[in-house]
Amino acid sequence: MTFYSVKNTHDTAANWTSNDPTLLVGEFGYETDTGKLKVGDGSTAWTSLSYVVTGTNTGDQDLSTYATIVDPTFTGDIDVGAIEFVEDSGLVTGMDMPVSDATSDGDAMGIAFSINSTPILMVRSSADGNGGVDELQVVNYGNIKGLEKSADPVEPAEGEYVIWMSDGTGKGDDGDVLIASQAGGTTNYSILFDHSAGSSW
Repeated sequence: MTFYSVKNTHDTAANWTSNDPTLLVGEFGYETDTGKLKVGDGSTAWTSLSYVVTGTNTGDQDLSTYATIVDPTFTGDIDVGAIEFVEDSGLVTGMDMPVSDATSDGDAMGIAFSINSTPILMVRSSADGNGGVDELQVVNYGNIKGLEKSADPVEPAEGEYVIWMSDGTGKGDDGDVLIASQAGGTTNYSILFDHSAGSSW
């Protein structure tokens, strides 16, 4: 078996970019100020070479620039192409898909959630041609299941509504499904489904 010596080099991200070297096959190039790593292939210049993700990565990350992801831990927002995962205290708290001003009016856009390639939920809308979106739609591919609450939910804010199932300790009787909304500074609620008046399963 023949063994080869591979040179491992390090520098700041700015210096790597300005010098733009071509790493040897298997040669590591480490950015000392970002913690990012690239591995050479013998023909691709630094600026065209993708990063390899390893370990803990702090700050906002653009995963579209990475070639391989190896058991990473992220602290910061994660950008995968057009979709950004928003991070807060180690948790993903939101997803954002920017809309270009150039997107034509009516162009469809959406995010689908799947398990083993089977769609379960889609959030979709269409562009309004001005960098915004038209009416938002949530498409559910199966049943919607909720759990009863042992107390009334928090009162909805102005322009919001909430749907919940009562266990009888708050508004409604055990098994009732209720809806409440606030408009004009007033919150009203009503029973969507009266469990006691429903048909037997």
